Amino acid sequence: MTNTELILLQYCKTLIEEELAWISSQKWKQRDYLQLIDLIEDKTGVSLSLSTIKRIWKKDVNGIPQMATLDALAKFLDYENWMEFKKSNRKVISNESHLPVHRLPVRKLLLPAAGIVVVCSIIVLIKIVDPQSEKKTLTYNPDVVAFSSHLSSMVGVPNTVIFHYHVDQVEADSFFIQQSWDEQQREPVQKTETDFTSIYYFPGVHKAKLIANDSVIKQTDVQIFTDGWLAMVRNGYMDQFPTYIRNFERGINGELQVTMNDLNKYQVSVNQNTILSYYFVNELDSLSSNAYFFKTKVKCDSIYNFICPHITISILGENDMNYFPLISRGCVGYANVKMGDVVKTGRDNDLSRFGVDIYKWQEVELEVINNVATILLNGEHVLVLPFNKDIGRIVGFNLNFSGIGTIDYVTLEDESGNLLYNTEFDSYKEQ
Repeated sequence: MTNTELILLQYCKTLIEEELAWISSQKWKQRDYLQLIDLIEDKTGVSLSLSTIKRIWKKDVNGIPQMATLDALAKFLDYENWMEFKKSNRKVISNESHLPVHRLPVRKLLLPAAGIVVVCSIIVLIKIVDPQSEKKTLTYNPDVVAFSSHLSSMVGVPNTVIFHYHVDQVEADSFFIQQSWDEQQREPVQKTETDFTSIYYFPGVHKAKLIANDSVIKQTDVQIFTDGWLAMVRNGYMDQFPTYIRNFERGINGELQVTMNDLNKYQVSVNQNTILSYYFVNELDSLSSNAYFFKTKVKCDSIYNFICPHITISILGENDMNYFPLISRGCVGYANVKMGDVVKTGRDNDLSRFGVDIYKWQEVELEVINNVATILLNGEHVLVLPFNKDIGRIVGFNLNFSGIGTIDYVTLEDESGNLLYNTEFDSYKEQ
């Protein structure tokens, strides 16, 4: 488990224990764990297993619970999900010893705020109030702020990105460079310096941000391509340090397939959190994401008794991504679909058509025409979803599997039916 997630999980457990007001968790008996399971299920509708709860509350816990479990813990504390919990409590990461005495749900703590922005010539003046009510003043001229980057390697991950920045004429208390949208990937930089390096472990187009105090003052694109198809394994989606599987075996009929033998070679043990990811990121003829046709054929390989096995298929764009799931029928409540700027969740939408026999071949099609996405599964319409804002030009694909999985083929066409990418993996280059 990453230090960040470990700190947040420990903090979440502390909050739950405070809300329960029971004896110390170190003295809990089995009946106490069972009662907590009942309380979580009553409040969230999610039933966690006894082994899961005990594993989470172990003093030396070092494994990442699956996202459904983390969401249930966050919901028990009146957060929408684990991501909201992370964003609302990110200050905890810089102060591991902080333990609250009393707590109200985050929604009860939010108060409306009003701001006045005064623009004087090209000088920007921003005043920010932090949680301790200390005022931070940011003054800068955008024209004299510089922020750019280049890669240590033309393709591949991990990849060191060298950032070049100039903030010597910016008046602020602190400066940071953030790898992407994730605030946990934010690192402090010095005003007097001009270069900073950061290692990226995932391919794609990342929007790096130069931050003064809490304000983004400049952005730059970091484009990391793969050399063919890349396979990696993570211990859950929040694992920031994947294991790359190189020179893996090819499937019997030429499919793209990582096998248990491959995992064993890299000493990867499979558990409930194991995610196998395939990435292909490259220039695709500047294809716009408001009109295209994507097809693939996939299946999970049955190697572990997963509770909710799934496949997530993502189309990567220069600004964002589109994604949709295939998931075991009993778990469609966990399904999430995103197309452009529109997100649908199984919590408040009927996404039952995404429920499949995940261990059998599934033929998937995504048709996007004039900002309307149509998803077909084995030739049948599953969902039609209009959206307003697309994700920019398409730069690649990412397919995630519970445990391990296989891809038979991938094709991409433009709106006129011109074939822009096609592989059946009879001959391909592994990174």
